[in-house]
Amino acid sequence: MIDWLTLRLQISAHFRDAMLDHLAQYLGMLTVHNSDGEEIRKKLVFDVDKIRSDSEGIFWAIHHNGKQRFLTIGASPAQIEHGNNVFGSSDVQHCAEVIILAASRTLGLLLPPPTAWHCARIDYTHNYAMKDANQVKQALRELRKGDGVRQKASVPRGDSVYWGQGSDLIGGKAYDKGSQMVYLSKKNKLQASPEQVALASRLLRFELSLKARWFRRHAPEAGDYLNISTQQLETQHAKFFGQFIGDLEVADMGKLLERLQFIAPSKGHAVAAYSTYLRIRELGYEMAKSSMPDSTFRRHKKYLIDAGLSQADLLGNNVIPFRRDVITLSAPVTSWDDLRHAA
Repeated sequence: MIDWLTLRLQISAHFRDAMLDHLAQYLGMLTVHNSDGEEIRKKLVFDVDKIRSDSEGIFWAIHHNGKQRFLTIGASPAQIEHGNNVFGSSDVQHCAEVIILAASRTLGLLLPPPTAWHCARIDYTHNYAMKDANQVKQALRELRKGDGVRQKASVPRGDSVYWGQGSDLIGGKAYDKGSQMVYLSKKNKLQASPEQVALASRLLRFELSLKARWFRRHAPEAGDYLNISTQQLETQHAKFFGQFIGDLEVADMGKLLERLQFIAPSKGHAVAAYSTYLRIRELGYEMAKSSMPDSTFRRHKKYLIDAGLSQADLLGNNVIPFRRDVITLSAPVTSWDDLRHAA
C-alpha cells in the first residue's frame, strides 16, 4: 500500500494574483489540517518530506526557490480515507486524487488534477502477520544484529530499524505496527476498533521510501509519477528489503513450549524448563546455569534438548529455537480479513 505521498505544484502557473496573495502569507510555514479541514497547528519552515507516514491530517507548505513559488502537500492517503494507515490502496493515481481533494477542501481552492503535479516522495509499505507480538519483537532484534550489509541499519529510537535514513534517494524501515497503533490510539490520533488494535499487535511492517532525488531521476516531469505501476513499486520494495532480510527467520516460541509439554512429566515442569530457556536467552548459558541448582539446570537442559535444541544452540550467543518461520517478502497481508485469517 502507499502509506505516504508528497506532491509539489508550481503555483504561479495555476492561480490568479488574488489567490497567490492569499497563499503568500503562508510562505515559509508548514500548516497542518485534520481530515475535517480544521487547522491543527502551524510552524516555521519545515520539510514536508521528513514527516512520519503515520502523521494525522493533510500537511501543506508554500516554498520559494528564488524564482518560483511552489505548493507542497503531503499526507497518508489511507489515513485520510480510513482513519488509520494500516491498509490502503497501492494505486498512485487514486492516492494522488485522495490527497489533492483533501488539500482542496483545506485550502478552499480548486486544485489542478494529478497530472499537473510533481511527486517528491512515496512510502510503499508491506505488512507481515507474525504469530504474536513477541515474534514481531524477535524479528526486529534479528534485524538489529547487523551481519554483512545489515551493519548499515540504525536504531535511533524504540524497536524501529532504519536503512538509508539520511539519504535523499531511497530508504526504508522495519517496525512494530501494533505498538504504534496503541500509542496513536491513546493519543486519539487514529480511528480503529479495539479488535483492529489487537490484530495489529501481530504486524511487522516494512516501509520503503522513494525520495526526491529518486523522482528527479525517474519521474522528472509533471505527471510522470502517475506512470509508476503497482508492480514497479512491488519490485522496488522487494529489491530494497531483500538485501537486508534475505531468509530472515524468527522463532515460533509457542511451538517450543507446546513440545516441552509433551516431553516433561507435567505442565509445571514444562513451564519451568521454558523459563530456563528464556533465562539463557537473556543472561547467557553460564549465568543462567549459576542462577539455579545444578540438578534443576541439568533437568531443564535435557527437556530442551529433547524438544529439539542442541548443546551448541544453548551455548550460542543467539539461542536457536525449536522451530523457525521464514519471513517471505512476497506474502504480505493486505486487508483486515487477511490478517484475521492468517495463521
